[in-house]
Amino acid sequence: MLFEDAPYDEEQQNYVQKLIQGLVKSLKAVGAEEAIVRSCNALAVNTKVLGCGYYRFKELDAGAVNSYQNEYMSQYYLADFLYDEDL
Repeated sequence: MLFEDAPYDEEQQNYVQKLIQGLVKSLKAVGAEEAIVRSCNALAVNTKVLGCGYYRFKELDAGAVNSYQNEYMSQYYLADFLYDEDL
């Protein structure tokens, strides 16, 4: 999902692993390591411990929505649902 049509090969796996390591290191540095949930072959975000504009925007929080002018995250495939008029 993150890399759309790019093949998930060994190079991509190594890149993702480096991203995860950097993220975990950064979260530990600020005392927020509980934001990452690991389980067997899975990695997730604990949204209950994060303040995130994306989640607030998705829930149509007025403050988050009003913080952005024009487009919000339009460069990301993940944000397509925000612009789907049929939803």
